[in-house]
Amino acid sequence: MPPGPASSHPGPCQLSVTEVVSAGSGRAPSDRVLARLRDLFGVMLPRVDEDAEVPHVAQLQHGDDVFQVETIRPDGAGRTIQVVRTNDGYLMDRDGLPARTGPDPVALVQGVLVVDAATGVRITPATWGPAVSELLAVLRIDPSALDGEQDDDRFDIEVDGLDERIVAVPCWVGDCHVAGLVHEGRVVPVLVNDDEEGLAGEELASCTWSSESGGAPVSWSGGAELLRLNGRLGLERSWGDEGSPSSLAEVPVEPEALAERIAGWLSYDRGSLLGAAFAYEPFDPDGSLSAEERAQWEALLVAPDLLVTIGTDADTRALVLRVLEREDDYAALQDALMHPTGSNGQELRRALERFVDDGRVLDDLLTWRRDA
Repeated sequence: MPPGPASSHPGPCQLSVTEVVSAGSGRAPSDRVLARLRDLFGVMLPRVDEDAEVPHVAQLQHGDDVFQVETIRPDGAGRTIQVVRTNDGYLMDRDGLPARTGPDPVALVQGVLVVDAATGVRITPATWGPAVSELLAVLRIDPSALDGEQDDDRFDIEVDGLDERIVAVPCWVGDCHVAGLVHEGRVVPVLVNDDEEGLAGEELASCTWSSESGGAPVSWSGGAELLRLNGRLGLERSWGDEGSPSSLAEVPVEPEALAERIAGWLSYDRGSLLGAAFAYEPFDPDGSLSAEERAQWEALLVAPDLLVTIGTDADTRALVLRVLEREDDYAALQDALMHPTGSNGQELRRALERFVDDGRVLDDLLTWRRDA
């Protein structure tokens, strides 16, 4: 399988922003902000009585919630900034300071997205955004943040295969702890996984598999994935019986270049090609099979315990599949699935039947084109 180290599957810190959002603090907006909201929405909002219970800004947004940034200092002198979405853009409420508006919610708070030896940051995205990738791109971690006193918020992280220094710092995006990874002379903000022993990121592609041994009563399993940590910095890792050390990797941002990179990663291993074809290529689109034949085929196709996911948007995924079509092995698989009564289709069926009947050894299936 593609290279990378033994690892547990990542959890919520590898999911989209809507899945890692947590509730805002409920801090009351100031008189100035409420007045601005009256102007923006043309609605009557109550004056704020200092001692009265005041609704959260999110409640004034007809169901939208608040993007919030809190700075954390040992002396308690941190500040809280809240941003709400309006009809004209975004409105920022700062502790005791004049409200600001703008078209970019991240730009409104960028000045306080700095972690250093004395300051931590807790970022709570709203359901409307910003995306975690946008926040990591502008978040700055001063090198001094890596050298503070170690505790539950600041600690070293070791990843098998990586020599780079990685330190979790007092910073969170949603429920995810953030670490600083020292790479090429700068500190890159990256997400920490759920068990806080490794890294998480945007999953670009993954493959999981299991196989019988072909003799002894032993099963084998494993997996691998390609992650985007921050911008163009990525990570290749794997786990299980064929796991190998992790390695940093460049992952392009441009869709065409990214598609080439993901396709190249999948092409490294025939199991990934087989799983990608089974997951994304149409089966018998011309309807050449009878209902009985189709049912037999479908039972065979789900027999291998092999799952490949291309975790990009649909347009980039289509580009990845187009690149894979240039691979002879993948093109043959595509033809076999589209034309199950053709020569490639019949060869694949024979291989699947032998796989089911002769012990479910995955390596035997990967050589299906040699089975005449």
